[in-house]
Amino acid sequence: MSYLDMTAEEQQAFAARLIEFRRKHRLTQHELGAALGVGNFTISSLELMRNRPFPQTVLKLAALEERYRQAEQAELDELTGTS
Repeated sequence: MSYLDMTAEEQQAFAARLIEFRRKHRLTQHELGAALGVGNFTISSLELMRNRPFPQTVLKLAALEERYRQAEQAELDELTGTS
C-alpha cells in the first residue's frame, strides 16, 4: 500500500475537509478514526498534514460523507413532509 501522491495544496485541502467533516458532525478524532478503520493518531496526523492518506482512507471518508449526507436528507425530508 502506498500513500496518495498529493501536492501540498491537495494535502491542505484534504486536511481541511477532514477537520470540517469531523467538526460538523461533532466527532472526536477517535470516533472518526474508528469509522474509517484507522486510529485517532492517524486522524491527527492527517489533520496536521504530517502524513498523506492512503487511497482506501479517502474512499472510506467519501463513503462516510455520503452516508451522513443521505441521513441528513432523510431527516430534512421527514421534517418537511417530503419523504
